[in-house]
Amino acid sequence: MNVLNLALNDLKQTAANKVTLALLLVLPVLMISLLGYAMKPLFQPEKDLKKFPVLYSNPDSGPVGRSLDSFLSSQAGNLVELVPVEAGTLESQVLDGKYPVGISVPPDLSQAVSQGKQTRVEVISSGRDQVKDKIVRALVDSFAANINTQTALAQGYRNYLPQAQASAAANLAGQNLARVQSSFGTDFVSVLDSKPALDTFQFFAATMLVFFLLTTGMGVGTGIITERTSGVMTRINACPVKQSEYLLGKILSNLAIALVQATSVILFSQYAFQVNWGSSPLALLLILTPVIFISSALGIIIASILSSAKALTSILSVIFWCMTFVSGGFAPVPILEPVARFTVNKWAFNSLSAMMAGGSLADITGNLAALFAVALILWLGAVMLYQRRVSA
Repeated sequence: MNVLNLALNDLKQTAANKVTLALLLVLPVLMISLLGYAMKPLFQPEKDLKKFPVLYSNPDSGPVGRSLDSFLSSQAGNLVELVPVEAGTLESQVLDGKYPVGISVPPDLSQAVSQGKQTRVEVISSGRDQVKDKIVRALVDSFAANINTQTALAQGYRNYLPQAQASAAANLAGQNLARVQSSFGTDFVSVLDSKPALDTFQFFAATMLVFFLLTTGMGVGTGIITERTSGVMTRINACPVKQSEYLLGKILSNLAIALVQATSVILFSQYAFQVNWGSSPLALLLILTPVIFISSALGIIIASILSSAKALTSILSVIFWCMTFVSGGFAPVPILEPVARFTVNKWAFNSLSAMMAGGSLADITGNLAALFAVALILWLGAVMLYQRRVSA
């Protein structure tokens, strides 16, 4: 009962401040609208595609491997610039964002093709540029189809060299083509397990939702400092209220405010910009809840260290803006991708974007586990620091 009373009291104070309430509801949708329109050109494919670099690993020195080298260097040379690389480092370099796509050739490609065995050339994508992905994949598919056709013809004419039996050889070649057609092909691998690309409004609806949910923690922190400096906390401690109940009341009120803010963002973006948030409200709740707890815990931790509400707001603002920038929340920054993968914003964004693209809970279990783990660790740290500050 104490927890609910404390939470309701905080909610009443927030609702009484019309300016704060308006900012909570209007500012996120305003940012989504402005960034969505302003950054739209960055999310559209180039009309005049320029030659772009492609990582290339081909340890096969046989005739098929050499033919692929020649094909990509000559016939496809006006589209792609091959960057030789060791097979073991190709995927990591694509994942780091330095190159959009790579081609990995198996070392036994020529031998497998000559023996009619299954073999695949991998097109490894970062998932950031679907136009370049499709170009590279089409080139490799074209080469594979050509090799399959030549192999089928060679096998067809092997036993039918006399001209009189050319028609029989042609029929057999057709049968061989159907048989060997799938022996040499292309595997498309996305190192980011990317779904269909998001448009600008989907992208910024997800990133700004996460950003503004994190900023709600500043309200928790400033509330604690204000009540401590104004003597309200002294009166609360005089009542039969446990410290854990006080903190839980703060977090519950912040959870309610943040969920109202999230609902307004989701509904506005859905009807104004046709953003599809997926078909599972439960998945959205599971994604947003740990983000809100993380923001609340950070507010409590900073409030337990500082005595100034202004200093707390400044520090948390810097932290949240930096996290959003590093994670690519304002615009994708490929060079920061290795660091971005370990940010709360990125875990939450990847989960939301997966749901937008039609994914399920099974697709986001890793990100959810990371979010809940960080929320638990920060919550335990917040309780310890708060108790130490109170008992000091």
